[in-house]
Amino acid sequence: MVAYNVVRARVRPEFEAEFLRANDDPGHEMEEGLRSMSLVRTGDGEFCLIGEWDSLEAMTTARPALWAWLDRMRPMLEEGAEVSGQCVARLRPRVAEGDWRSC
Repeated sequence: MVAYNVVRARVRPEFEAEFLRANDDPGHEMEEGLRSMSLVRTGDGEFCLIGEWDSLEAMTTARPALWAWLDRMRPMLEEGAEVSGQCVARLRPRVAEGDWRSC
């Protein structure tokens, strides 16, 4: 079953550009099983990093790399919270790469 990790971050205003640069090139290889990773701006200085994994096991194996990323980001954050779990429903079918409806 597909698993997702979601990291919510509120970035200090003076670190927003650095935070975006750091996430453009995270400087590490994620473990096998990572399908996609997206950084979404949810408000002024607020972001969600969303990872899609082949399985909960693949995501669990990658936790050390995910925690290392979070530890590098902490000095830039006002607060953050990590939430992970299995996909329980797909509300829309997956859109083909390059389709105008994909993000």
